[in-house]
Amino acid sequence: MPFICQTQRQTDYNLIPQSCPIVIDNGASYFRIGWAGETEPRIVFRNIVQRPRHKITGETITVVGDHDPALLKYFDCTRSGPRSAFDNDVVFQFEIMEYILDFAFDRLGADEAPIDHPILITECACNPVWSRSKMAELLFETYGVPSIAFGVDAAFSYNLLMESLFMKRAAVPMLVGLEFLIQQLRHVNGNDIQSFLAETGYVSKQEIESAIVKVTQSLRKAKGEQEEVEEKPDISNTEKYTLIDIPDNMLTPEQVKEKKRQLFLKTTSEGRQKAKQKRFEEELERERRNKEDEQRRLENPELYMEQLRVKYKELAEKVEQRKRQKTNGNNGNDNNVSGGVGRGERLNAAQKERMRLLTTAAFDRGKGEDTFGIKDEDWQLYKKMSKDNDDEEEGPNEDEVELARVASKLREIDPTFFPKSDASSSGTEPPRFRPLTKEDFQILIGVERFRCPEILFHPNLVGIEQAGLDEMVGVSIQRLQSTSQSMEESNELTNSILITGGSCLYPGMSERLEAGIRMIRPCGTPIRILRASDAVLDAWIGAATFASTMHFQRQVFTKTDYYEKGEDWLRQYHLKYTF
Repeated sequence: MPFICQTQRQTDYNLIPQSCPIVIDNGASYFRIGWAGETEPRIVFRNIVQRPRHKITGETITVVGDHDPALLKYFDCTRSGPRSAFDNDVVFQFEIMEYILDFAFDRLGADEAPIDHPILITECACNPVWSRSKMAELLFETYGVPSIAFGVDAAFSYNLLMESLFMKRAAVPMLVGLEFLIQQLRHVNGNDIQSFLAETGYVSKQEIESAIVKVTQSLRKAKGEQEEVEEKPDISNTEKYTLIDIPDNMLTPEQVKEKKRQLFLKTTSEGRQKAKQKRFEEELERERRNKEDEQRRLENPELYMEQLRVKYKELAEKVEQRKRQKTNGNNGNDNNVSGGVGRGERLNAAQKERMRLLTTAAFDRGKGEDTFGIKDEDWQLYKKMSKDNDDEEEGPNEDEVELARVASKLREIDPTFFPKSDASSSGTEPPRFRPLTKEDFQILIGVERFRCPEILFHPNLVGIEQAGLDEMVGVSIQRLQSTSQSMEESNELTNSILITGGSCLYPGMSERLEAGIRMIRPCGTPIRILRASDAVLDAWIGAATFASTMHFQRQVFTKTDYYEKGEDWLRQYHLKYTF
C-alpha cells in the first residue's frame, strides 16, 4: 500500500507555466498535491496537525503530518495530540486547513502568497455548501488563486463506482458520462475499522509486531533454540570514554563533569557485562547439569529416582529449618517453636546481626586508621545493615530454587509424587491427575482481525444502523430503474463496478462484494467488479487527467465570479464529469 509520505521540497515551481493547474486530493487521511497531467502527486503526507511545546522554553511550534521521532527529545508531543480538519470527511476546521495548505504550497515550491495557478481540489460526495464556500474563501482571499474547481473524489471514473475511504463510503452511478444524483453516502469506513481494532486490543501495527517478536523469542527459548540477537556495531571504549585517562588539572570544569559521567557509564556498563556473562555461565551450567541428569536417568531410572527423593528430603528439611529461624531466631534451641511470643521475641538472626553491626559502627567511629573499603568484603556491610535487605523481603534462595527444580523432575517421572508443602497446606488427600482431552489441545484464535472488514457490509457490528456496501449498490440501481431507465442500462452498471479507496485493498474484497450484490440482483444479472490499479491514488490521478483536458478551463469558478456573484452561487455550481 503506497502510504508513504513524500515531503521533500520541489525546486521547479517557477518553471511550470501559470496555465498548468494544481491538483489537490484533500482526503481525510492523506493530503496529496501535484501538477495536472502527471502520473503521481509530488507531495504526500498525513492530513493532521500537531502543536507540541518545547520542554525548556515553552515555545509552541506547528507540525504538519507525521512528526519526526527526534522531536520527542526536545518537544512534549503528549499533551497536544494530532488534530484533523475533518468531521466525517467534511472540512470544518479551516484554521487547521490553513496550516496544511501553507505546508503543502511551501513543499511544492511556492515562495510567497499569490498562487498564480488554477486549482482543482477534491471534496466528498454530498459536501455541504457551507464547507465548499469556506474553502473557496480561504483559497481566494488568503492565497489569491485565479480559479477553483471542486470535484467529487469518487466521480473521476466510469459506470457504477464504489468508493471506500477512511471516513466514508459512497456509491455513485455514472452512465454515458453523466453523473446521476442517485448516489448513496454512508459514514462507516476505515476509521470505524481502526476504532474497532483498537477496542479489541490491536492498538497499532508496531505494538503487534513487538508482541510477535516477544512471543517468537519465548518459543525459541522454550524449544532450546538460540535466540536471534541483532548485531550492534562495537564501539571501542577509547571512542566512548575519551576523558577517563586525562588528569583533572588538564580539564575544564565542564570536562570534569563529563569525565565523572563517563566514569559512571563505564562502571555501569562493565557491571552489566559481568552480570550478562554470569547469567550466560549459569545457563550453560544449568544445561550441563540437565544433560547429566538425563544421562543418569537413562542409565538407571530406579537409582536416579531414589537419589532425587533423598535430595528432595534434604532440601525440604533445610528450607523448613530456614523458615523456623525466621520466626524463632538463631538461638541454637527450639524453645519458641510452639509460638505464643511477641514481636520483640521474634527477631531473626539477620535482624540481630544487623543490630550488632550498627552498634559496632557507632562505637568504633574515630578509632585508629580508617582502612574501610580496601577489601571488597567491606562493602557487603551496607547490604547486611540495610533494613530493606531483610530475609522476609528476599525472594527464594538457592535451596528453594533447587527444591522446586527437584520437585518438578519428580513430577515428570513419578505421577504419584506429591510435594510435602502442598499436602500439608491442603490437609486433604492429593488431587488425582485429570486425563487430557481434545479440549486441552485446542488453540483459541481471535477473530477480530477477520471480522473488522465485515463492518463495511454489516455496520451493526459496531452499533451503527446503516446499510452495507452491497445494499447501497442495490438501492442505487433500484432508484435508477424507477427513473424510466431500462433493464439493459442497469445491467450495464452492474457489469462495470469499479471499487477504489484504501479500504478496498482488503484481500477478498471484490469476491465479498460480488457475493452480496448477487443475492440482491435478479438471477442471471451480469456482475463484474474491478479494482482500481492504484486504489489509493486513483482519485488524484483521475483529477490530474481531467485537469489537463480542455473541459477543465470551461468549468472553473473564477475569482471574478466569486467577487461578483458571491459564495452563495456555489449552491448552483456542479462540475460536469464528461470526457
